[in-house]
Formats: sequence, structure tokens, C-alpha cells
Amino acid sequence: MTATAPAGMTRGARRRRGWHRAAKGHPEKDQAEMDRLAEERLDTLLHYAEDAVLIVGPDGVIRRVNDLGTEVFGYEPASLVGQRLEVLLPERTRPIHARHVEAFADSGRQELRMANRRPVTARREDGTEVPVTVAVSTFEHG
Repeated sequence: MTATAPAGMTRGARRRRGWHRAAKGHPEKDQAEMDRLAEERLDTLLHYAEDAVLIVGPDGVIRRVNDLGTEVFGYEPASLVGQRLEVLLPERTRPIHARHVEAFADSGRQELRMANRRPVTARREDGTEVPVTVAVSTFEHG
């Protein structure tokens, strides 16, 4: 298996983007390297994002959070990852949140801006509430 770089990409750009690492005859190594590079790119994107970003799996469990996300919600990074998203919601909003998540999943939509409907309140680790703007997008990773 050989990965082909996009037309017009210079040799230096291919090297920076990992295209030169595709080894002929070793698809497992190719895939492992591409997965590693994808993880690095995602980490970089999250690091430089100017908003709090949480990546939540289809099961509602927080998979990743960037530095700004931990700052906004007052958590240490390791204590948020692996938690259900509901930990960031005030108790009174959790039941309606579950209904909204189900409706979104059933709708087949790829994105949703919840702030267009009403103010959204999140709960920090210390229990204080903070207004947030929420955008939901689906994507497949890995």
C-alpha cells in the first residue's frame, strides 16, 4: 500500500505532512503511522483553538478536552476525560439534555447550534454556573 500525496505538493510539504512515511508492503505500519499523525494533528488543533473544545463520544463520555476547556470548567484535564458530559450540566437541565441528545441523534443532522434556541448554562467543578455557547458537530476520528 502506498499513499499518494496530492498533486502539486512539494517534497518538503510531503515530509511535513507525513506522506513520505508510507512504506510499500507494510499496510499495518502505514496505518499506525497515519493514526499517530492524525492524533498529533488533532492535539495541535485542540491546543491552538481559541474556544473551549470537548470531544464527546457517541456514548456521552468526554474523550478529550483542550486547555481552555479545563480552564472554563475548572477541572484538571485528567479528571474530565472519561466522565459523562452530564457532569458539566446543572442537575435541573440533565433530563432535557438527554431528550435533546436523543432528538439530535435521530435527526441525522451533522451540526447544531444550541445557543440559537435559548441560553445554555454549564456547571463548573466547584458547582458555580457559567453561561456558554454550544455548537455540536459530528465527525469520525480514527
